[in-house]
Amino acid sequence: MTGKERVLRAAVVGFPVAGLAVLACAVTLWMVELPDPVASRFELTGDPSSSFGRDGFFWLLLGLASVSALAALVAARVTRSRTTLSGWASTTSFVATLAAGIGVWTLLSQRGIDSWDAARGPLPPAMFAIIGLPALAAAAAGALALSLPLPALTWESAPRARLAPGEDAVWTQRVVVAWFALPVAFGLGLV
Repeated sequence: MTGKERVLRAAVVGFPVAGLAVLACAVTLWMVELPDPVASRFELTGDPSSSFGRDGFFWLLLGLASVSALAALVAARVTRSRTTLSGWASTTSFVATLAAGIGVWTLLSQRGIDSWDAARGPLPPAMFAIIGLPALAAAAAGALALSLPLPALTWESAPRARLAPGEDAVWTQRVVVAWFALPVAFGLGLV
């Protein structure tokens, strides 16, 4: 593995790890200032419609971010295909940074209120930050993975067919990446 490839693989993992780190720091700093339970769902008018226990809510978000960061670390370590790594990088980056966005917004918007029903829903700029920034992180992580260098194909490493004089050969290949749908389905299911 070249130095450039190591740097790119580390950068791919950086998005989900950064999401986990931001969320963990924010929870450590501000969770005690929140009501218990916290507002977890809002109507279109901005009024809260349901709540979730404060500790359970943040453990769930930290768990999602942790699993995503761990999956990104494993994928960067064992995956050799750029396209497969791109899928894992995009999915894990989106899930971890989405969990961080939801957690940080909840912490900032509900700090200091007495009851969850006094909370207000996110405005459009906050919704962009909560959903749009994770989508940008996912796109950037996927693009970084796709920019990994391809292994060099040399004449010695190329497969050869031993044909008799006058024989013709036809090469076909079927590419199946059904398991690749698993991280994509996981990310979409969380959304």
